[in-house]
Amino acid sequence: MSFPDFTDLRQIALALKDDAQFDDLRRSIESVWRVQSCNADLRQSADACEALNSLRRSPRQQGSLSRATTENALLITGVMLYARATGTSGQRGERGSIQLDAKKLAPQEHVDHTILLDIRNRAFAHVYRESPIADNVWHEDVVFAVDFAERGWRPAVGSNRISFHVPTFERLQRQIPVADAHLMKAFHKRIDAVTHMINVASVPLDLFLRFRFDPVQKFGGVKAAEQILAGTQVGHATVMTDRP
Repeated sequence: MSFPDFTDLRQIALALKDDAQFDDLRRSIESVWRVQSCNADLRQSADACEALNSLRRSPRQQGSLSRATTENALLITGVMLYARATGTSGQRGERGSIQLDAKKLAPQEHVDHTILLDIRNRAFAHVYRESPIADNVWHEDVVFAVDFAERGWRPAVGSNRISFHVPTFERLQRQIPVADAHLMKAFHKRIDAVTHMINVASVPLDLFLRFRFDPVQKFGGVKAAEQILAGTQVGHATVMTDRP
């Protein structure tokens, strides 16, 4: 397949960084990149939920450590990606998130969102010992001793951790479409702004030519490049590729 020319708008924005007349365009390009990247996190979170639903419908390896570990990993992945897209703060150099406006969430949506962030922060990303989160203690560690009579007391430590939490999975599945709708509204507003600015601003043509790139190489293959090109009809697309 022969592809049309692709050019890197972020590189164009960097090339114009010393020209004040393009300040709004630069900020808009950065803004639309951020919201698309966050939306890609949400879509990957949804993929984790889909995989988890498929796994839990399967009778294979039920009750095994392998299955429990996989279910736990998929749940953690889904929650972490959701939180990374909608609630985490970014340090200098980090992307950050598109935080949801609590005033625009229904009461139950706000509860779900808050609990998912709490679980990410206090159960998955960090450990808060014996601290209830969503009515459950996620990390319970006990240092104890057992009396072995003539052999005396033997100290030991035991840990009890939640492997799979159905209410959290249900919250995540409810909340992903809600967050996606909020982020897509923000995305369309920002991509429309970029489109308008490119059409009215006098961006030098040579910059569009200078920062052209090969979409097959950039996106990891012909199929991925075709998906990205098709996504331009709505302004965005996300592909997942394996790299050696």
